Amino acid sequence: MLHVAVALLNQRRRVDLTGLDERIGRLCAAVLDLPPEQGCDLRPKLLVLRDQIDRLGARATSAHFEPDDPKPV
Repeated sequence: MLHVAVALLNQRRRVDLTGLDERIGRLCAAVLDLPPEQGCDLRPKLLVLRDQIDRLGARATSAHFEPDDPKPV
């Protein structure tokens, strides 16, 4: 999902990120339910995911679209 959103932004297309926060919240809750050693094993991947989401959000916020651009995808 994140790679698709980045690709669309690279094409100067609007991206609708509605629901992403809910999906991430479910992921975090699932990780908290894991045994501690498994949760710790996922930490590096979760940090990468967090950084990707932060970059995507910053990019989407700073993107400039023309008024006649299509609706978000």
